[in-house]
Amino acid sequence: QTPPTRNGKPISVSNRSSLGEAVITVGFAKTNESLEAGFDRFKKIAKKVRQVLILGSAALGMAYMKSGQFRNALAELESAYRRDPKSVPIGTMLASLYLQLGQPQAAVRVAEQISKGRENQPGLMFLLGKARLEAGDAKGARSSLEAAAKAEPRFTDPQVELGRLEMQAGQLD
Repeated sequence: QTPPTRNGKPISVSNRSSLGEAVITVGFAKTNESLEAGFDRFKKIAKKVRQVLILGSAALGMAYMKSGQFRNALAELESAYRRDPKSVPIGTMLASLYLQLGQPQAAVRVAEQISKGRENQPGLMFLLGKARLEAGDAKGARSSLEAAAKAEPRFTDPQVELGRLEMQAGQLD
């Protein structure tokens, strides 16, 4: 039997010997009986393992992103975001991927939705500022970046981007 491979390189299961070192994935069936059995198994094992990953479009999207399969990641993250448009983690990943793929208008749309009412969260405001800057909205970018800098003065990324904005506008001495 030929061993399994990914991109021509052999892959195998981990040689971890204790559950405390393990990272497991969990998926649940959709019938009531299967859900109850799955939840019972999950409760028994969750505290014994190092980390639990729950399978779904967002998790698959993250795996695709990590492996450089950005188009596949985009499809999975868009699917996950359509199902849960208020999810900040999914929206953040999707907006970041849109920026990476050169789709700043799509990034702005998602970043605006997930940052609404969260102006005190510097990471979200920074993402929105970057998206607006990439989309050519300097005024909107400045507003978002200033909000990020105000929310967390030690977060230097917004300050760097504000400096770039000033340089572009010719406002630096």
